[in-house]
Amino acid sequence: MAFKIDERTLADWLNEAGEHAVRVQDHLACQGQLDLGQVYDRMPLLLPQNR
Repeated sequence: MAFKIDERTLADWLNEAGEHAVRVQDHLACQGQLDLGQVYDRMPLLLPQNR
């Protein structure tokens, strides 16, 4: 424990962050409020290079 954070606390934070991410995606992307062109423009940065 480098920062003396209980692993259960960290697990709770990660779970809450994941749930929040799902809610944001549902709110923005699934209701058409997100310009998917922005996502598409960044895809080459996120995908491994084809070599």
